[in-house]
Amino acid sequence: MMYQIYSSTKQLIKKLLPNWLIKQGVNYFHWLETVVAIVINGWPSRSMRIVGITGTNGKTTAAIMTAGMLEHAGFDVGLNSTAQIGWLGDYRSNEFSMTTANPFQLHKLLRQMKRDGVGIVVMEVASHALVQHRVFGLNIEVAAITNLTPDHLDYHKTMDNYAAAKGKLFTGNPPHIVVNADDKWNEYYSSFPTHDLITYGTGVDSTLRLTKAKLGKTGTDITVAIDGKEIDTRVNMPGRFNVYNALTAMSISYALGLSHSEIAKSLAVIEPAPGRMEIIDEGQGFNVIVDYAHTADAVENVLDTVRQTLSGRLIAVIGGDGGRDPQRLAPFGLAAANRAEMVIVTDQEPHPDDPDELRQRVIEGAEGSDSAVVIKEIPDRQDAIAAAFEYAKPADAVVITGLGHQSTRYMNEGKINWDDREVARKQLKIIVNDPEG
Repeated sequence: MMYQIYSSTKQLIKKLLPNWLIKQGVNYFHWLETVVAIVINGWPSRSMRIVGITGTNGKTTAAIMTAGMLEHAGFDVGLNSTAQIGWLGDYRSNEFSMTTANPFQLHKLLRQMKRDGVGIVVMEVASHALVQHRVFGLNIEVAAITNLTPDHLDYHKTMDNYAAAKGKLFTGNPPHIVVNADDKWNEYYSSFPTHDLITYGTGVDSTLRLTKAKLGKTGTDITVAIDGKEIDTRVNMPGRFNVYNALTAMSISYALGLSHSEIAKSLAVIEPAPGRMEIIDEGQGFNVIVDYAHTADAVENVLDTVRQTLSGRLIAVIGGDGGRDPQRLAPFGLAAANRAEMVIVTDQEPHPDDPDELRQRVIEGAEGSDSAVVIKEIPDRQDAIAAAFEYAKPADAVVITGLGHQSTRYMNEGKINWDDREVARKQLKIIVNDPEG
């Protein structure tokens, strides 16, 4: 209640002050907010070990994998991710609607974790949170990055600015830095000072080197060389990009002292992250996957992964968010059209923007493909999902991207309850129970 009053007061003050004054003081104000949040919550992170994971794609999966591995190895773990928040094995959906909560929510959460005996916290750290000082004062023991591809350029303007924003996690000489050696930004993030730089990838110089990967429909068997010793384990999520997410989690676990056998055993028992390549099965006879993919790069990864084990057609249900750089939408459509036999463009989260215009931008991108793809526009998302299922035949796959684990959507009229997984299950049950319609 107190925070709601504070938030309303802050919004009122913003309306009263001139824009030039707000722009001048916003950086200092964000820092001050965090300091106040730390003080009133008793600086809970001082006695906790913090793992911070940033990057464009894969943060949530890597964070959930890391927390699960540490928990399996006997650590008292807390988790703050886009999809889930919780501690000591009790997790719930993230109700904050942000990857990294505001300072008051975050430090209250850390205080609760500390009260219940959490010793180590694994958290996603968004670029906005870093620029806005939301994680100022945290005792970052391990700073890790998954990858860096174009995103949030409406806010950061350039890739260099975006990279620098992510780089704020690596300042302050954290004891361990974990970097994806196969990502083109690896040299930049490897240049930050640390006592222990850990790299992962396929190169011979990587600290954790992927030597084998046998891709399957539900997961991947991998062999990884650590300190010259190979270990065999399994990633219980399909796709090469999820192998990289697993390598992030393995590298963090290695930094925190897990043995080779502990790393292998703990990764192999980790369940898939909610809304990430999540399989929906109601006995329908064709494949249905729901995924959070909300960048063109992520859409490519998901569809390529499904294609690898698919004998039938690929049907993609995609949309585009409003309230962000509209230039990012056409690549969504192109990525889907280059990989699917059918692309159904629908509304996703328009926020205050015109949903018709958002869909048209996605469609323009799809129409730029040279492939013989069928493109359909169905504005209502439930109708779009139902139509995809009607078109699907045995051995086909329907991939619904964009919302993943979310239980709400931001529409023109405000936030509404919505879960792609539940909508898919409802529509599939209709088909299974009445296949003739």
